[in-house]
Amino acid sequence: MTTTAVPVSEERRSWLPLIGLFFAQVLMSFNVAALPVSIGGMVDDFDATPTAVGTTIVMYGLAVAALVMLGGKLGQRVGWVMIFRIVVVTFACSSLMMIFSPSVGWAIAGQGLAGASAGHHRAVAGRIDR
Repeated sequence: MTTTAVPVSEERRSWLPLIGLFFAQVLMSFNVAALPVSIGGMVDDFDATPTAVGTTIVMYGLAVAALVMLGGKLGQRVGWVMIFRIVVVTFACSSLMMIFSPSVGWAIAGQGLAGASAGHHRAVAGRIDR
């Protein structure tokens, strides 16, 4: 009985992309978890209805669901690393939009942008290190 040895790759892969994906996922999870807690304060600060403020939570999930497939297709065409870099910058911008939003409309737009980033992030996860 003979066995064929499978060559072991000497290439060491960096853990940095995996660590980046981990922190991005933690930040996105925090984003979703923090909004329900802050609805009361947002209603008071923006002088808006609870329904309008609740739309910010819905907008995030809607954008994720609508754009995850587009993220996968863009990753195939443009490249996974490039899409990941764009997603990181876009999510940072959306976070700043939500932090400094002067009205509930800006918060909803920021959540939509964060959801679009999260949808693309989910498509990139697991592909970045290949």
